[in-house]
Amino acid sequence: MKNSLNWTDEVFESVTQQKTVQPSKNLFLKIEEKINQLDAKVVAIYNWKIAAAASIILVFNILAFQKINGKQQDSTTNGIELISNYNIYSNE
Repeated sequence: MKNSLNWTDEVFESVTQQKTVQPSKNLFLKIEEKINQLDAKVVAIYNWKIAAAASIILVFNILAFQKINGKQQDSTTNGIELISNYNIYSNE
């Protein structure tokens, strides 16, 4: 345990002795140039409206199919319960 404490102390001391990093002088100018570029892409709201409408329609379709499948399973279960004798034309 004593070794591990000594090791961590050494690591922290080595970090405190390092110099701080200075950015290059024209880095700020490069960042400003990138921000002020006129060729920035702007996504039209119209495309977002189409994507939102398509996703809403897709969700409603999925929910409708799930509901239809649930009703079909219920009807087949009820059909099995209602018909227990398939000998319709027998005299029994």
